[in-house]
Amino acid sequence: MGGIDVQKPEFFKAGDGYGNMVFVTDVSRSWGNRIDFAFLNEVLEPFKGKDGFDALGNSMGGFLAVLAARFLQFRTVVAFAPQFSVKPEIVPWETRWRNYRQAIEVWRYPSLDEMWLPETRYYVFSSVGGLDGKHTDMLPERENLTVTKVKAHHDFAQTLKDAGLLHEVIRACFEQSYSTSWFNEALAASGHGHLTQ
Repeated sequence: MGGIDVQKPEFFKAGDGYGNMVFVTDVSRSWGNRIDFAFLNEVLEPFKGKDGFDALGNSMGGFLAVLAARFLQFRTVVAFAPQFSVKPEIVPWETRWRNYRQAIEVWRYPSLDEMWLPETRYYVFSSVGGLDGKHTDMLPERENLTVTKVKAHHDFAQTLKDAGLLHEVIRACFEQSYSTSWFNEALAASGHGHLTQ
């Protein structure tokens, strides 16, 4: 990749039992501003199957999962610690990822405002406070958006994995059977009840 700082695919085992898994990486870390979603839709079309896609992402990947659903009509989106925006004018308090943000020359998608589809089911997991919590507080209130806040940090998906709950939570979201009460009970049963609000 020519020295580009590219992350390895996340949630690799989350697709166990699914027909197709497709990993999409924004190698320039542009928060989608350099992604051609029309082209991406053409590439993904043969893999959609009769039920379409579910999407999953963490941090910038969570932002991208919500954003991409606007163009690719995902059935379900699961986003861990997504940003609402990283544009300095919108979130001047966001101090992370400055080197990547400064490289974004054209802001085609400055935020997740007005990016939500009525037919997609969204599940967002984020921190009660801190910078992640501030992003979550900016999300719109929607009937098809379930927000779960926890007493955890930006790496909450890893915390769930360590508790043996990550795949169970993701599957419940993809099956659209997830509820915050079920989640709180699962955390308590795993000995991680202290993470609930």
